[in-house]
Order: sequence, then structure tokens, then C-alpha cells
Amino acid sequence: MTYQFKFMKTHLSLIAIAALFIVSLSSCANQSIFGGKPTSHWVMLGSRTIDFIGDTDAMPVSDKDSFSQLRFKIEGRGTTLKGITVTYEDGSIQEVNNIDAVMSPGQFSKTIVLPGASKRISRVEYKFGPGTAGSGKGMMRLYGYKVVKP
Repeated sequence: MTYQFKFMKTHLSLIAIAALFIVSLSSCANQSIFGGKPTSHWVMLGSRTIDFIGDTDAMPVSDKDSFSQLRFKIEGRGTTLKGITVTYEDGSIQEVNNIDAVMSPGQFSKTIVLPGASKRISRVEYKFGPGTAGSGKGMMRLYGYKVVKP
């Protein structure tokens, strides 16, 4: 091989390595330095089967992190999310009424921003309307927005 060919091959290899390094850094831009997990993300806090006989149900939350927002997802059969009561680990209670979010099967509710600082949640009670689209029971899933501080 000629000197020029070796020189060009070496430079192209270095350029390729630099490009891969830049791409890997940009893909990690929203991740914590420790553990490689995203700094903020949605976490499923629980799920319950609802049979639409009553209009209120509750979900215990075992995740001990702090959350600033909630949202629900219904599967199997649609409903209307009317309101929620959040019980925090410190015993305080917060009600969010008049949500009135119509949810089709497979759809998320609107995001419910919890006022104040993020807190640990021990339980969420939710009020829902009669079943809509679909038939049978529904599966209600609760998600919390976790903010991880680096």
C-alpha cells in the first residue's frame, strides 16, 4: 500500500469513530449520567379491572418516588374520567374534580398536573362514567410522571 492510501484510510477511520461518538452523545442528551435512565419519564403506577357497576375505584401506589403529573389509560372499553382524589404518603389529600375526559379504548386521558412540588403518592381514587365504546369490562391503568434529579 502506498503512504497516501494508508494516511487516507486512517483519517477516514478517525472521522467515522468521531461521528459515532457524536451520535452516541446526542442520543444520551436526555439521560442521567448515573445509570443511563431518562431524567424524566412516565411510569405505570398500577392497573385495575373496572366492571362499570359502580362509579368509583381506587388504586394503591407502591412506587415510592415523587410524581408531579398523572394520566390514565383505558383498555377494553371506553369511559369518562370525571375526577380523582390523590392521597399522598404524608397523609394529605388533594381532589381534582371536573376532569370530564372522554376516553376511548386504548386512549390516554389528558394529563393531570398536580399542584405544588412533586410528592410521593400512596393511593389514587378515581370517578368514572358508564362504559362507552366496546363491551364487557375495562382495564384502567394509572401513570405518573417522575422527575429524576441528577
